[in-house]
This record gives sequence, C-alpha cells and structure tokens, in this order.
Amino acid sequence: MSGVYDVLVQKQIKTTDEKIYDLKTTYYEDDKIENMLCSLLKNKWKVKPTFSEHITHLQTNQSRGKKYPLLLPEFYEFLTKHLGKIDAIFKTFQQEKPFTLSYFGLETLQNKYLLKTHDGYQEDLEYFWMRIATFIHQEDWTSVANMYYNLKKGNYTHATPTLFNAGTRCSQMASCFLLGAADNLESIFQSIADCAKISKFAGGIGLFIHDIRPSNSYIWGTNGTSNGIIPMLKVFNDTARYIDQGGGKRNGAFAIYLEPWHADVFDFLYLKKNIGSDEIRARDLFYSLWVPDLFMECVEKNKPWYLMNPAECVGLSDAWGDAFTQLYYDYVDKGMFLKQVSARELWIEIVKVQIETGTPYMLFKDNCNRLSNQQNLGTIKSSNLCTEIIQYSNDKEYAVCNLASVALPRCLKANSQLTKLEKVIVLGKENCSYCKLLLHFLNDKDIPYSYEQNIPLEDDRLKIKTFPNIYVMTKGSNQRQFVGGFTEMWEKYLIPQFDFKKLGQLVKELVCNLNLVIDRNMYPLEKMKSNLKHRPLGIGVQGLADCFMELLLPYDHKRSRQLNMNIFECMYYNALEQSMELAKAQGKPYDSYAGSPLSKGKFHFELYEDADKWKSSYKFMYDWESLREKIQAYGVKNSLFIAPMPTASTSQILNNTESFECLMSNFFLRRTQNGEFYVMNRNMQKILKGMDLWDKDMHQRLIYDKGSVQRNSRIPSFLKEIYRTVWEIPQKHCIEMASERQRFIDQSQSMNIYLTDPSIEHVTKILFHGWRNKLKTGCYYVRTRSLSSTQNFSLDATTEKIYDCENCSA
Repeated sequence: MSGVYDVLVQKQIKTTDEKIYDLKTTYYEDDKIENMLCSLLKNKWKVKPTFSEHITHLQTNQSRGKKYPLLLPEFYEFLTKHLGKIDAIFKTFQQEKPFTLSYFGLETLQNKYLLKTHDGYQEDLEYFWMRIATFIHQEDWTSVANMYYNLKKGNYTHATPTLFNAGTRCSQMASCFLLGAADNLESIFQSIADCAKISKFAGGIGLFIHDIRPSNSYIWGTNGTSNGIIPMLKVFNDTARYIDQGGGKRNGAFAIYLEPWHADVFDFLYLKKNIGSDEIRARDLFYSLWVPDLFMECVEKNKPWYLMNPAECVGLSDAWGDAFTQLYYDYVDKGMFLKQVSARELWIEIVKVQIETGTPYMLFKDNCNRLSNQQNLGTIKSSNLCTEIIQYSNDKEYAVCNLASVALPRCLKANSQLTKLEKVIVLGKENCSYCKLLLHFLNDKDIPYSYEQNIPLEDDRLKIKTFPNIYVMTKGSNQRQFVGGFTEMWEKYLIPQFDFKKLGQLVKELVCNLNLVIDRNMYPLEKMKSNLKHRPLGIGVQGLADCFMELLLPYDHKRSRQLNMNIFECMYYNALEQSMELAKAQGKPYDSYAGSPLSKGKFHFELYEDADKWKSSYKFMYDWESLREKIQAYGVKNSLFIAPMPTASTSQILNNTESFECLMSNFFLRRTQNGEFYVMNRNMQKILKGMDLWDKDMHQRLIYDKGSVQRNSRIPSFLKEIYRTVWEIPQKHCIEMASERQRFIDQSQSMNIYLTDPSIEHVTKILFHGWRNKLKTGCYYVRTRSLSSTQNFSLDATTEKIYDCENCSA
C-alpha cells in the first residue's frame, strides 16, 4: 500500500477480536488514504442490509442464552409499523453525500456512539441517524426527514446522551443536572444516591454545597462537632469513580460548587492538588468557586475577607447583589465570622491552584443571577459540570438541560457574485504568494482564468494593494474590467458569505427537536421533572474558528468580532421566535413563565446595567420590537435558549474546531483510548498545498515548532496571522469576544483560559478583565503550558488532567 501512496509513513493493522486499525502518521493528509482506512473500518461492521433486519437484530440481542432487547418496546413497535415511510426517507436522501468523516471521527462513533449487540453486530451510520430522528419526531414524517437530512449532512448534532440513548430502553437524553445538598445527613446521602443514578444514565453533574457546615462546627443534634465538607466530598469522589456514565463509556463526573466565604474554602481549594495525603484529597472531582462581586471588590481594594459558617450565618447562599453585601456585613458587624483573612491571600491561593491543576472553575454569582431569565424562580446557586448552564435548583428541585450545537462552517456559502464571472485574467509575478493563493482559489472554485507574468499599466497599479493584478470578464459583457489585486478580488468575488437564514432555520429546528427531547426524556428522578415546568434549552456552536479561517480572517480581527456577535444575535432571535410560535400553537407559555424578565418584555441583552447605552451603539440585524410584541401576546415555550458548551467529542466527529474556541494547534498528536492520531489543520493544509508549500519539510517543521507557524519563514505573514493558535492570541481579546457574544447568550459559555508560563499576576489580570466585562463564566479550565515544553503538540487524553465532559458535548 505504501508503494502506491508514499505519503503513508506508518500504518499498523491489528487483527485482534476488536480489529483496531491504528493510523500512526502521515507527512501530509491524503484523502485516498483516509477513505481507504475508513472503508477498512466499516468493512468489519456486521451491518444488516435493511432497516427492518437491523431493528429486529437489536431487539433480539442475546447474552448467554437470555434475550436483552436494546430498544424501547413501544419504539420498536412504532418502527415496525412504519417501515415503509422510513424506507421512503432513506430512498429520498440516498444520493445525498454525508458529511466527511475522518478516520478518527469514525472510530469515535464506532467505539462510543453506535449501538452494538453481544454478537458483535454494529449499528450503521444511516441507521444511527434514523434512530435518533424517528424517536424524537415519531409520526411527524416531515420533521423526521428534515432531522435525518441535517444529521447526515452534519449541519447540527444533538448532545452525547441523546446520541447514546435515543430510542433505547434507557432513553435518558439530558446532558446536565444541577442539584444541591442541604445541611443534614438525609439530604447529603440522598444527593450521593441521586448523583449515582444520574451518572449511571450518562448525566454530568453540578452540585452546590454552600450550606454544609464547615469543620469543627457545633452539631446540636449530637452535641458534637462537624467534620466539614472534606470527608463528605471523598464519598462523592468514590461514587464518581464507581458509577460510570452509560455502562462503561466514561467515569462519572461531578463538579462541586462553593462560595468563597465558606470557612472550609482553603481545604476545598487543595482537594485536587497533586501533592498531599490521599486522606485530604479528592482528585476525581472537579471544583468550582461561585464568586460574589463583593469578594472581587475586596481583592481589588486589598480589603479583609471573612470566613463564615452557613449554619450560623444563614441565607448567604440565597442572596446576591446588594442584598448579599448587606447580609454579609451584618454578620461581620455582629462578629459572627469564624476567621478573618486577607482577600488577596485567598485569591493568591486560588490562582496558584488554578495554575497547578487547571481548576477551580470560576463563575460570578451576581452576573449569573442578574442576567438570568430564571431569576423569578429564586437564587441560582451553581452551574453544571462544564460551566455553560445557569439554571435554578435546590435540594428538592433539580435543574436539567438538553443540549445541541450547530456546525457553523455548514452555514458558509459561495459568494453570490461568483455566478457573474465568465473569465478571470491574472497578471502576476514570479514567487508571489498572493498570485499562488489566487490561482488556488480559482482552481478550487472551477473558475476559468488565464495567467501571465506581466507588468500592468501604471494607472491600474496605483489602484491596488497587492499583487497580482486582476481583470474579469462578466457574463453578457465583452469588456474586461479591472478589479485590483488579490484583496479586491477576494472581497468582491471569492470570499464565502455567511448564511444567516440557514443558521436561523437550523436553530429553529433545534428548538423544536429539544422541546420533544424534554417531553420524551426518561427522568431517573422525580426531582428532575422540573424540566417540564421550566423547559430550558442549551443550543451551542462548533467550528467558529473554522469559519474565520475560511474567510481568511484572524480570529480576533474586527470583522471576526462583528461576525461573532451577529451569529449569536441570529441564534438568540430565532430561538425566541420559534419558542414563541410553539407557545402560540399550544395556547400557553412554559409553566413558570409569569414573573420572568421575558414576561415583562425584557430580552437578555436588556438585563445589563448599561443596556440602553449598548443598544444605541449596536447595529441590530433583526426587528426586536416586533418580536417583543409577539412574546408579550403569546409568551414563549422555554425559559432559556443559548449555552455554548464544549464540543469535544462531537466536533471530532463532525471535523470542526471545538465550540467557539480558537485553534488549539495546527498539528498535534492526539492519544486517546482509541489509539494515536496526528491531527492536522486541514484548512491551512489545503491553502499551503494550493501555494505549493506543503511538503515533507513543512511537515517536519510543524512538528519541530509544535504546531505553530509563527517562526516559519516559508509561510507569508498574512497567513501567520490567520493560523495563530490559542497560545498565540491575546487572551484579553478572547475575553472581550466572549463578553460581546454574551449579550445574546442567556445561559453562559464554557470559556477556557490559555496561558504560556503563567504568573499569578497574569491570571489575575485575565480573570478581573472577565469580571469587569460582566462575564458569567470567568473561566472553565485554566490551561497552561511551559514555553520550553517539548510536548506542546501532543494531547494525551489518557494522562492529562483536563477533562471535557462528553455529556455536554453537543
């Protein structure tokens, strides 16, 4: 095989029972190699030739002579009853090419998502998409067809639990669960049991423990003293280790939330540290601080900070804003605090631990409550495992959220001006980067052209910014027209256009899908059925950085920032509009709508203190006043809508960059439980190939520079700007872009901070910049690397501490 394709450096096929195909490395990606490996992988699947035989085989699954049907009995009956309509949908879209799957994405699907029987039978991709679409929409065949088509084309995806479980005997399709533990033994152990049940069915958990009394606190009932939160959290830690997500797919994952006034806060910070006795560590949990503005102000002004016992200083977790500040200082004035420390002393410890372990996450309590459409329900006390869900919960009512994400690159379309071109005349010069890049795009788009290395007229040269000099002949005209240089040609004819109409339609479809997921979901606990009352949604994105690269824009360019805001305005508007239409059709809004900001005519961006000033400077794309009138008349079916989550698994499947994140690297080795894979920035690779720059030397230089192109003299400077990695983009700009899109994000966003050789001062500046910009999530993980590291291009999922929740992956 390597004799046919010399691009393959090494490939090893292991003929074990699992028949794992391990692609080690290529010096450049070759579609023929990738397609061949995907075909080899698919060939081992024992796929049935018809959908009818497929579902029958799933339902007659056996182990040791006993039947274990995999589908819900009523769903199986529904499918067998409507096989004709299902086959008609297959036939309708038979010629539609599915989205391009990488070998890595295909193996991820195989090992984690596709149903399997005990005899080694494997669910096919087409059957996988149909299972999800038919379970969600059932007899609405138009919607089944639309959803099947969009899943097949990779236009959007639902969250991992929905993909895992839709239509199966445990159809728990929700991603995120938020709960709390009250300060009594019954509530604590009920929370442990509930976390175990949630984790069993592939749910990610956020748990607040603000009200649990600290160590050495008096317990009147036993006339003894409390052991504090640490021994309790070790029980949660062991529960997470024991109860995995979805039957062996991944260990359980719990994020624990605590406010920084709690007297055990220092011990809480150290629980994940690498050093220290296991007796005082709980390293398998994830930790987060729920930070009031008052603490940030005390750090900023170098004031004292007082640690308290929630059993004595009652109500602190229930208050936010001015009410919290007043109550907090009332307890201080009465001398009810347990310990006085410097606010900066505590802050420095927080940042030290973040640099060492990546956590605690940091969310700003007051921003989360002030900017919430659920503030009428009560004080929000935590987020979820991945910090993008902001919903009300308590020890008796658990918050639940169902997620999905739109693949933004699928919303790019060809420039409408392209159809006018008859021919392009290019006058270039030798070794011109822009000339080569232009010819690459003309070839890629099948545009007829002629090319000469010539000197244009002086008067024409004065009009352009860069070589080459370009003339076009348009349809219906015999005259050639001077366009300019590459920049002018790109802007007028070649740059893709973002299809906001398509994005809006996809979001509307997801609103309908997710409402049905809420209704059809299997709820492991009665407390979760609050989901039916509040009906929150979490719609996110993936591939934002891909869009910018396709547009040849640096991630933090002015136009990128504008598109960033426009995308989220489009999503929020269309989600609200569709939810209003559902409420109108069904004759009522969601049950807890009364008293919410939306019921009072206030959109999310109007909950900010500077809303009027911001609205006067922002150029809206949509008629918000008309939508306001309709919502006032009919209400909405959902309390919340937009929540950009991590998309770790699903973006690997759909071949997109993760969420709204910057590019991690242009080239890196990913080690996973499934094998080793070299992952390439395909956009950059395609451009470099078109410019005759991609060869073995370029490949080796990328390895040497750990996926960076900034020191590569062969790559033009304008491309270096576009292909900066997250380590090379100022985090200040990323925070500002997060703040700008947050105006249209009514939940929050899983925003990581990336720093090379971080200092306490640097992390502090970044976190305070986020707080001052009114972010709800100050940081998810603080991801760090050493400037001198030799492992920067390698992401080792089996050893690294950073964990992206697969349940939230949408």
